[in-house]
Amino acid sequence: MYICYDNEAYMNTGIQKSGLTPYGAKTTTTPHKGSRRSKKDMLAIVAANGVDYAASASIGYLDDYIRKIEKAAGIKGTKYIHVLAPCPVGWGFKTDETVEIAKEAVDVGAWTLQEYESGEWKTNREPSRPQDFEHYTKRQARFNIEKQYQEDHSHAKR
Repeated sequence: MYICYDNEAYMNTGIQKSGLTPYGAKTTTTPHKGSRRSKKDMLAIVAANGVDYAASASIGYLDDYIRKIEKAAGIKGTKYIHVLAPCPVGWGFKTDETVEIAKEAVDVGAWTLQEYESGEWKTNREPSRPQDFEHYTKRQARFNIEKQYQEDHSHAKR
């Protein structure tokens, strides 16, 4: 079983852009305009390679995540679980909002909870608040490039 812990950048090396960084997200290697490429769909890439089970999960919905780990543990063959785990420092929000942001990503449709098994896709949860997508991005400094740029430069002047 392979578990991909996805925080949408290379957070442990200084918040650098990765293939999983979403379009428009600021990183230290894309500071002024954000990522100009769309995020790779790792779940689809893995599924296309014929794994026995693949799923996406979020730390915002632990019951779903645990269910998928338990299910994968009972399947013979290759299993892959792709988990959204927001990074407060890299995404620019307060640490105590981590689980809430992870849950909101699912609720607004920025992250989909799904499974791939026996050649079939199944969505586990439909977005409940797609109209709040803009609110979700505005909560994160990584998507507010102008604000982040001003904050970065105000620190330099001190």
